[in-house]
Amino acid sequence: MYRSLRLLADVAQNAVVASLAREGGLPSTFWAGPETIARGVRQGTYAVEGLAKRNAASLKLGFGSDPYGYSIDLGYPPPPPPATMFELDPRVKRECIWHGPVYRKASALVDRRNNFVWLSTTRDEEPIMLTQQLADADSMRASVADPHRAPEMLAVREAIRGWRFYDQFRTDSDSPARITQIGTWTPILHHDGSNLAAALQTIMEIRSDEAFAFCGLSPQRSCPMEHCDTCYGLQPFSHRIHRR
Repeated sequence: MYRSLRLLADVAQNAVVASLAREGGLPSTFWAGPETIARGVRQGTYAVEGLAKRNAASLKLGFGSDPYGYSIDLGYPPPPPPATMFELDPRVKRECIWHGPVYRKASALVDRRNNFVWLSTTRDEEPIMLTQQLADADSMRASVADPHRAPEMLAVREAIRGWRFYDQFRTDSDSPARITQIGTWTPILHHDGSNLAAALQTIMEIRSDEAFAFCGLSPQRSCPMEHCDTCYGLQPFSHRIHRR
């Protein structure tokens, strides 16, 4: 689940292909078992065993929320393979933005199939084409911007760009979060924690109660902050531990 959300966030940066390559490529995201699970396997009579894939390789990701929902379908191009050394790079087959948490054809707002992106219209209206030349590896969220005809695309893009992931914090002695860094006013923590001290100081100036709760302190005690000119850092401390 968490990796899927990270991939969705990378789509907004046009970096999902590179992210998949670092994770082992598109095949590493697939279920290793059979495409359909027989009744005997579900009942435990037979063991789950992997079989040859019959359907086309496809990775589908998406989310639904109250204002908008979004989905993307990644896969390989149809045969024959393209004349390129990057033939293992997945292509974006389809993208869709709809209104509401659950997709319905009537609620679709923007639709993309292969290189074509258009606005969904009523049955009696002609679809409004936004572009016909979108690159195979590019997402319409990152490459198409039309605030007048498709404001929902910008809304979904900015909402996903606001996601933050802090699951890869280094905890060794040389981690960026433990080293004194040049700091500026910032209410957003960087993904590697390099601006931890500056972000904490910013939160203290905005909402001191949240910052004290983070440090495990009461407002009567100061947060263990190192400050020298433009550099900021945190002093490690432990309660009730006396060192000699």
